Parts: sequence; structure tokens; C-alpha cells
Amino acid sequence: GRIRRTDCAMNWGNVHRLAIDLARADGKAVADAGEERLRAAIGRAYYAAFCTARDAVEAASGRPLDKDCIHETARTKLKDEHAKLGLTLPVARDLGRLLRELQRLRNRADYEHGAIISGDVTCALDLASQIIAALPRAAD
Repeated sequence: GRIRRTDCAMNWGNVHRLAIDLARADGKAVADAGEERLRAAIGRAYYAAFCTARDAVEAASGRPLDKDCIHETARTKLKDEHAKLGLTLPVARDLGRLLRELQRLRNRADYEHGAIISGDVTCALDLASQIIAALPRAAD
């Protein structure tokens, strides 16, 4: 059967660490990793940050987010639930902006042909780190 999120607590920090590992080619610098690894690292960084945000706002609001436009809804709910998340409104707005930028990098990595520069990966990993560090984890 289908596994619901409540049946299995996914550790999105581990997914973020996977993104970091993907960006390293056997311990080499990000610039030396293959394009496939770089694209995958950006995607994993985005989903680690997005799912951390989604889980945090769902825990704060006490209900799951509507699946329609869930990525935009998660960013909006960061602002709506900022007090319950222990964030100031300006910080919540900044997190939404960082998440939007990270999603832009993920879309570029997934859908635009052409070279992915190592700076995109470094930026994506940094943005994900900032977002994840600022948010409470639902499992905590």
C-alpha cells in the first residue's frame, strides 16, 4: 500500500546531506562532479528545504497543506504561521524568498538544457542550509 507521511518520519536533513554528497565527486570539488550529479544535487537540496518548510508549517497549522500549488502555499504559510514557527515576520518573508530562489535553481537544473555551473550547486546547497537551519523540524 501507499505510505503516508505520518507512517514514516522522513529526515530531510539526511536528504540535504545526500545533496552535498552528490555535489562531491568522490571527495573532489563541486566543479569536478559530473553534470548529472550536479543537477541531482540541486534537486535534492530544493526538496530537502521545501519538505522541511512544508512539514514545519503543517505542524504549526495542525493540518496538511492543500496539494494545489503546494510549493507556493508552503512559502505563503511560512508568513502566516511565522509566530507559531518562532520566526519574526521579516525572517519568514526572507525564508520564502530563499525558497523561491532555490526552486528557480531546481527548475533550471531539471528543465533547462545547457551547462549547470558549479556556482548554481554551491548556491543551492547554501540556500537549503539556511532554510533548514532556520526552521523547526516537525519530528523534533
